[in-house]
Amino acid sequence: MRVTGPIRTQRWSPRWIPIAKTTSADAILLDLDPPPAGVAGQVVHVTREMRELHFVAPRFQAWVEMFADDLDAGRYELRLSNGNLTDIEKRD
Repeated sequence: MRVTGPIRTQRWSPRWIPIAKTTSADAILLDLDPPPAGVAGQVVHVTREMRELHFVAPRFQAWVEMFADDLDAGRYELRLSNGNLTDIEKRD
């Protein structure tokens, strides 16, 4: 397993709370049990196959602010169906 950032090296933890999914079925999690170098409530990205864990943000508020900034900058493609949001995909 490849881990980047202050995250415990483990396949899963009951103290990880999923808060979002990517279009490739990866998950964005709140990490409530980080190692000493981390912060409880930090945001982590985990791949669908559970092969990689990546530190994303030091807290939920910072993650939401980064997402809002990306939306404002047009870095996401919003897909609508009958006026309803059906998907969001980040542009490379």
